[in-house]
Amino acid sequence: MKRFSTLLLVATMGLVMACRQMTLDEAVEAANRNCPMQIDDATVITKIEHQGDYVVYLADVDEGADGDVNNLNDSILNAEVKRNILAYIQKGMLNGDTRRFIGLCKDSKVGIEYRYIGSRTNNQALVRIEHTEL
Repeated sequence: MKRFSTLLLVATMGLVMACRQMTLDEAVEAANRNCPMQIDDATVITKIEHQGDYVVYLADVDEGADGDVNNLNDSILNAEVKRNILAYIQKGMLNGDTRRFIGLCKDSKVGIEYRYIGSRTNNQALVRIEHTEL
């Protein structure tokens, strides 16, 4: 389940800041032009959207590869994935574009949601990070 954490964050957020002075919606639109994005052998980002209080990453997951998306609905595993993403952000291990994107989210009071969708079952699991946690 490690693949659900920082790999997704780094692989997608760094793509959104092609221009230094973008609004959040422009940054999301720019990132979405790069979709679909193969994150690892089992995960593909199909779309990135700004939906209300969140930037949403829609990820198709090959459930046969190493697990079932429903596993992420377990509160302990979900919290672990979230902790891993936040630890990566807080350690400052992000490139400049990704840091700017996080700043845009904070300034816009918009969190980040990862919506994992099982390719076989179509089951969904959400990992949400509130803007106050970024």
